[in-house]
Amino acid sequence: MQKHINHQGQVLAVDPALTWVTLAQWREQAAVLSGQRLGLEFQPEENPDIVAADLNQFDALAARFPKFTDGRGLTIAQRLRVRYGWTGPLWAVGDVLQDQIFAMSRVGFDHFALREDQNLEATVAALTDGRVRYQASWDETLPLWRRVERPAPTPETTPDLVDFEASAIAWLRKAIAHGPAALASSMGKEDQAMTALIAREKLPISIFTLDTGRLPPQTLDLIAQTEERYRLRIRVLFPEAAAVEQWVAINGINGFRESVSQRKHCCEIRKLEPLRRALQGQSVWIAGLRRAHGEMRGDIEPIAHDAFTGIPKCAPLHDWSDTTLDAFLAKYDVPVNALHGQGYPSVGCAPCTRPIAPGEAVRAGRWWWEQGAARECGLHSTGAQESTGAQESTGAHE
Repeated sequence: MQKHINHQGQVLAVDPALTWVTLAQWREQAAVLSGQRLGLEFQPEENPDIVAADLNQFDALAARFPKFTDGRGLTIAQRLRVRYGWTGPLWAVGDVLQDQIFAMSRVGFDHFALREDQNLEATVAALTDGRVRYQASWDETLPLWRRVERPAPTPETTPDLVDFEASAIAWLRKAIAHGPAALASSMGKEDQAMTALIAREKLPISIFTLDTGRLPPQTLDLIAQTEERYRLRIRVLFPEAAAVEQWVAINGINGFRESVSQRKHCCEIRKLEPLRRALQGQSVWIAGLRRAHGEMRGDIEPIAHDAFTGIPKCAPLHDWSDTTLDAFLAKYDVPVNALHGQGYPSVGCAPCTRPIAPGEAVRAGRWWWEQGAARECGLHSTGAQESTGAQESTGAHE
């Protein structure tokens, strides 16, 4: 490896005492290699889970990027740092470009082997010049995966939840009045709060979620935890396998990073088509939209006609602030995604979601490589709603 550099802009010399091995070599020769100073390199298709028990045998780890548009190494890094608590050097090797270093550092990479045609001096300057900002999180010296978890609301700032709960329950009941109703749960905080209310009030509202095939394991674990906690069954819908296979065959496993149109087509296959199936026979769908999300959601109505599905969409928590939501979850010990405690306020597919830095918008971690602030998958598109019954009053918190 040539042109070695770390995330602080320090040029690194080759360590002659460190022997790099592949996963296949380690699995075949572990007994012989043990005791040496080793580095383990993962190929993009390899799952670090199969060697998790052996990570303490290595002095450094690396993920290879065969081309700069292949983002599977980002998932490997996130898994090593978050799931297995790897704190040692983590290298990005292969087709690594100067501009990628800032994004790579977000998911845990702190050592980089630049591609041969990259300018080492320019990279050092970019990393050490305080005026350069490729990503907002670079304002802090620690990588995002090492930052301290955000504190929970203090008792002094915890709001009175009575009115907010009453308002949300009233809107859920109004949704039922339209006919059969279903909560489309992404297993996010808002959806977990509504699941708790639905279970507590014994409301006749079904709950479903969309397993895109790329969800983080923490999200899948939460589905099982929620079913056990509230003694209910969450319907899990999957995309059509043939459509996914065809899209991957044409665009590549992570082709959604190459263009907005390809990403939206991926969302269409993995989310929108299963949503249509899930809502067949339903008269209204319930969503966890809040005005506090900002961006394209600042004017969300509590009940509105949805042009995409042709039925009303209800947002019972439309007026809940972050503080209100967190206070509710804490008061009733509602199970939430473990990733929320690791800087992920909004969790979607694993390769399309990253933590956010302090001061960034709530949804800044979704499809972060795209330009512009308003990024949606298509489930909740701008201009797709027309107010229907939102003028009806249920209290002071409309």
